[in-house]
Amino acid sequence: FSRSSSSINADMMVASRKVGDAAGQMGAPVLMASSQFQNSGSVSRWGDYSDVEVDPTDDATFWGVVEMNGSNQWTTEIQSWEVTKPVNSVPRLQPLTVSQLIGTHVGGGGVAKLYDADQDTYDVRSERAGRAGQIAGVITTYNTVLPGADITQFIVDFSATMAFGRRVSATVFLWDYDAGEWVFGKAFNVRRNLISDYTYEVTSNIDRFVSDTGDIKVLVRSHEAQSRWFGGPRAHYIQLDKVLVGVVD
Repeated sequence: FSRSSSSINADMMVASRKVGDAAGQMGAPVLMASSQFQNSGSVSRWGDYSDVEVDPTDDATFWGVVEMNGSNQWTTEIQSWEVTKPVNSVPRLQPLTVSQLIGTHVGGGGVAKLYDADQDTYDVRSERAGRAGQIAGVITTYNTVLPGADITQFIVDFSATMAFGRRVSATVFLWDYDAGEWVFGKAFNVRRNLISDYTYEVTSNIDRFVSDTGDIKVLVRSHEAQSRWFGGPRAHYIQLDKVLVGVVD
């Protein structure tokens, strides 16, 4: 946008907002460029030729073009700025290892089954966990190469379905390297016999979840609660098609 006043020549400004900001709230405006002279006389029509476009190579860089009064004549100012990359454009890291926290791996194959959304699933049979019901848990590990201080956002992206359960939820937990414990991230209802995609974004306290050597540990846990009316649920199978992590530095 543009600004001007009795003491400010026409300026090119940029303001943005985060997806979680309150409605109607914008971040602090940033000055991109200023006219050297007032716009008057033959150069009095500020803003006739201005445009903003998104760079198609990353969907995160914006290019702004605006007229400027450089030396009492029209000049063209071109500026670019970058916002947080969309979730789908962030490169994904494949897991290095996979293991079960609870449950039995019954699907055959190893960590490579979690690399791609190819319908070739990594299957884990749940176990009875007392009155909590049936639970299965799969741990995957990653290395970002970067320390947590250099990461502004990371994304846990997984595809899953389940078999034989009635109402199974899947919850993402992250390993907190400071506290030495699993921390709840986000819960999802898992669809039965239909592989679906689920995404959890982390944008704060990232240092806690990245080790000094850039390691990240993710736990995807499935759970079906014990029913008051039907008793304990029978075992279910959580079927993971992929579990990937994307990192924004």
